[in-house]
Amino acid sequence: RDEHGRVIRNPKRHPTGEDNVTIYANATILGGQTIVGASSIVGGSVFLAQSVAPYSRVAVKPPELQLRLSRAASPSEESPQGQVSHDPHSDVDAAEE
Repeated sequence: RDEHGRVIRNPKRHPTGEDNVTIYANATILGGQTIVGASSIVGGSVFLAQSVAPYSRVAVKPPELQLRLSRAASPSEESPQGQVSHDPHSDVDAAEE
């Protein structure tokens, strides 16, 4: 509704992609005022709700592996970074090395 209480008809609902924009799979770009600048690249699985300058690259930060060991794990199996010090898929036991 506008300042007089009237219903606004046909507002712009979709974002604008300028020339030579590449948008990869599963990217979500929201907003009628959102502009993706010329020659920009929007990576896959990006959620974008604000405008992007020309010649930009927008990507999702790669996830980081977080390993939380159970309390049953002995301290000798844990390294200072909280990662297991031996390969659990290895056929060689840590005591045999």
